[in-house]
Amino acid sequence: MKRGAFFFLLMVAIAMLGLTVRTWWQSAQPAMLGYEVLPAGQSAYLFSKLAGLISVLLLWWQCILAVALPPRHATWHLKVHRFSGALFLMAVLVHYSLFVIAVEARQGHFPVALLGPQFGNYFKVGVTLGWTALVGFFLVFLAGVLRRYLKKAWKYIHRLAFLFAAVALLHGFMIGSETASGEYSVWFAGMAGTLVAAIMDRLVGAYGSKGDVVDARTQARGGP
Repeated sequence: MKRGAFFFLLMVAIAMLGLTVRTWWQSAQPAMLGYEVLPAGQSAYLFSKLAGLISVLLLWWQCILAVALPPRHATWHLKVHRFSGALFLMAVLVHYSLFVIAVEARQGHFPVALLGPQFGNYFKVGVTLGWTALVGFFLVFLAGVLRRYLKKAWKYIHRLAFLFAAVALLHGFMIGSETASGEYSVWFAGMAGTLVAAIMDRLVGAYGSKGDVVDARTQARGGP
């Protein structure tokens, strides 16, 4: 893909970022303006939700780049992939850290239970899915960094990103309050639609390239 197409995708991502902030504000506004003094941990909790939405946006960005700009095709593709992956992991860590800070402020002590999986009710299972995705994405990122030492194994570990992406989205749908809003539906549909379009474009391009190779071989052999 040419750089011009990449910058077009970047403009789409910036527009999606604006919609992300709007989606968050529609949910956060009542919780922020409904109190004269915010309850303990409320600010950290609300901004944790924003970081979570931005994490989903960056996950979409990373997926669409992997489809439209395969890292193996050009050096600058790989650099963009690495940088975007680091940004995504950073956003996930901010999301998790702010949530821990919010719970600590509300409970008055450090929530040790959030450092590992926990079960018992619907909300705890949802939190555990988020924790699982966090650990999984960290391992995926680490596999990319240590690929020279892991040899072929790093590819299989790195591809688990798609599984952990599904776990992360399930986490958001289970306990994310924004998922019930109309703004979220438009936001999510925009990401899903552009990703499907990128996949279709990649498949059509691959099919066209295969046809060109067959024609070239036929002509080389003296065919019609």
